[in-house]
Amino acid sequence: MLLPTRVFLAIGSICARAARVFESLAAGTLSRQQLRAGIAQDWSAFRQDSEEVYRGLFEWEEQILRQSVSDRGDLLLVGCGTGRELVALAGRGHRLVGLDPSAPALETARRLLAARHLPSTLILGFFEETELPGRFDAVIFTHRAYGLIQGRQRRVEALQKAATLIGPAGRIVVRYLRGAGSHAFLQAAARVGGRLVGSDWRIEPGDHLYSTGSGGFGFEHHFAADEFEAEASAAGLRAVHVIDGPCPAVVLEAAGAAKQASCR
Repeated sequence: MLLPTRVFLAIGSICARAARVFESLAAGTLSRQQLRAGIAQDWSAFRQDSEEVYRGLFEWEEQILRQSVSDRGDLLLVGCGTGRELVALAGRGHRLVGLDPSAPALETARRLLAARHLPSTLILGFFEETELPGRFDAVIFTHRAYGLIQGRQRRVEALQKAATLIGPAGRIVVRYLRGAGSHAFLQAAARVGGRLVGSDWRIEPGDHLYSTGSGGFGFEHHFAADEFEAEASAAGLRAVHVIDGPCPAVVLEAAGAAKQASCR
């Protein structure tokens, strides 16, 4: 390889790394509201194709639902998106409330549900701050929606909120992604950006920030070993069924539920 070729490749590599650092600095300057707007925008185009929506549940979903949901139960789907799970579950007779922060995704879900004459209630908003009607047999955080909540304390509070929405025999279903998140140096750059402008949130270990283009950023928290279990325990919940893997799926119940049942 010619010397100029090696030099230009080296310069390009340095510039690419510098760009990632400056992107992280920029992401750290966003307010929580701006970051969540980016999250909603990032997921707006996910599974917009009707064939994808109508494909039904995956095998792991069938397995986890058998462990958590009674026939024709009342379900809250957090992060329902364009409605793949909604269509499949409504077709089985479940009464559903779907919640999602993306208006375009909900519009697609509403259209595809109507095409099959399937009823459901769709609500625009983030779970942490949205008032939800009634109580449910299960609250299901779909497609890693739990990891889109920024901050450990806010995630624990979200689980606590979910627990108030289910009955004594109710279940909470969560799927999350294992991993390390953004590189520690990029996380440090995002924290510097936040401090510079006094942003109302701070990146935490395991958080992953990425550019979505046009000045927007996506976010997802990646969980270290035992991290999710610690958050569930802090919320007063325990796991009753787990499908392990890179994206574990967990069924939770109130930590005292089994003891209460045995005392009846």
